[in-house]
Amino acid sequence: MIRNWKLVIVASVLSIGSAGLSQTAYGDDLKRRGMVGIRLGPVNDEAKQRLNLSSTKGVLLNGIIPDSAAQKAGLLADDVIVRVGPDEIDDVPTFIKTMRKYGGGDFLKFYVIRAGNEVASDLVLLPRPMESATEYDVVYDSAGEPGQRVRTVLTKPKDAGKHAAVLFIQGLAPNTIEFGTPQPNPYRNIIAELTKAGFVTMRVERRGVGDSEGLDVQDTTIEQDIASFRSGLKKLSTYDYVDARRVFLFSHSSGGAIAPMVAQGTPVKGIATYAAFARPWMEHSLESSRTLWKLELLKDDEINAKAAKEKLFYEECFGKKRSPKEILAEHPELKEHTAPFLQNDTMIHGVHYRYMQQLAGLDVAAAWAKVDTAVLTLWGESDYIASKTDSELVAAIVNRGHPGKATFVAVPGIDHGFNQAEDQEESYLAEGAVSFNPVVIETLTKWIKVQGGS
Repeated sequence: MIRNWKLVIVASVLSIGSAGLSQTAYGDDLKRRGMVGIRLGPVNDEAKQRLNLSSTKGVLLNGIIPDSAAQKAGLLADDVIVRVGPDEIDDVPTFIKTMRKYGGGDFLKFYVIRAGNEVASDLVLLPRPMESATEYDVVYDSAGEPGQRVRTVLTKPKDAGKHAAVLFIQGLAPNTIEFGTPQPNPYRNIIAELTKAGFVTMRVERRGVGDSEGLDVQDTTIEQDIASFRSGLKKLSTYDYVDARRVFLFSHSSGGAIAPMVAQGTPVKGIATYAAFARPWMEHSLESSRTLWKLELLKDDEINAKAAKEKLFYEECFGKKRSPKEILAEHPELKEHTAPFLQNDTMIHGVHYRYMQQLAGLDVAAAWAKVDTAVLTLWGESDYIASKTDSELVAAIVNRGHPGKATFVAVPGIDHGFNQAEDQEESYLAEGAVSFNPVVIETLTKWIKVQGGS
């Protein structure tokens, strides 16, 4: 599920340094996005009063990264960006969308409000730092047709010859899947350990994220995501260091909803999932919420009351395809309940409600029923976000049509984010502040080798 993942606003850079020494290859001319080197925030009422502003338009600079483009341009903390070149900046989403027009090396003029006056600053964007590693090679490339191209990042062992390969399909949150900066990312260890185990890996940046084309990830649709991963899968088999007969998919969380659809049209040796869902999204989501409320030690009557409100919201949003704003106007009693997961009346757990409606509209079970290849469904016993039932169901659906093709494995001591945790309660209390558990890689690589992927 998408909830409980910390979303990173790429434009408000937390780091701008190099990632280390390794061989990193850049294989295409897809524009490298630029970095400003700032920490952003909205201009809320508190900031408006403190800075004596006339409105809440613009974005507030909460901090400037040392040695960044912003520092070199003379931008300061508490500046409020109101215009970039010819583009007016109303809020954080507007700023991010505007900055996606530009790349590293581009010259821009920033207009900020400082101490009540408008100040213009000349700024040259620095390119985003590229991912690197010491134990394997990193290759930057792209896939897809012009206008729909997406950034692909591959890792490959240093030894020569053809290798089995894994296309990784991440959870479908609007986060970058690139590791050029030291920002925490739960997938960093997955990619590193798979590569050190001898596999080529590929990641695909969603449209509107990172270097991929598209100005706003919130405009990206499920169908576009499926097409992007399909183009990546098709490209993966063409590299001279990849054995096209031994290509696998590995998906996480909501990425498992599209994994069987990505595999349609391009043969794969096998599909593995971790923390997948197969039931209707609303059913899956409500069960996840109930598990969370139990961990919060709510009483049964409190849980039932909250579940009734959440079900009503989901029925209106996912079933009737209404916007959260419309729903709350008609059902103001839901405002308090939806406040923890609904942002700006448009974002549900950090994802645009239109995309969530599309996700909820997928017939995931029917897609898995069409799969005729080896399948491994993994579920961590300490995962309180995804359920065991869904991963078991994926395996059952595949085996119903193709007996013996699918295997379900419950993995002990690991939670939704691949972290070590004795049980769901420990994972909940730790809030992700624990260490990576390599058991998922050990289980996955053992299965891949059994399928002939060694």
